[in-house]
Amino acid sequence: LELLKQEGYIQSYEILEDEAHKRGNQPTIRVNLKYLDNRKTRSAIEHIEKVSTPGRRIYTPLEKMPHVRRGLGLAIVSCDAGILSDAQARKLKKGGEIIGYVY
Repeated sequence: LELLKQEGYIQSYEILEDEAHKRGNQPTIRVNLKYLDNRKTRSAIEHIEKVSTPGRRIYTPLEKMPHVRRGLGLAIVSCDAGILSDAQARKLKKGGEIIGYVY
């Protein structure tokens, strides 16, 4: 979520750990979406797609790092440097597991 906030896709988020919001041992996460207009009809996030799953991990080297929507979208990459955007991974010259796409 911090990556989505840094990249401008969400406005903010908070983790609610009080008893009223917990489901079992899991806290609730409240996400405030970012909108592109004042009437709040166009969200900054148009599409979210999960790529890797626990049963099918998708890894990519740096040379084959995807350009989501020709650079207007975001690929979320997990590598030894942490959770990064595709642009950050290219800058650090890292490949890794593609977690998902956001645009």
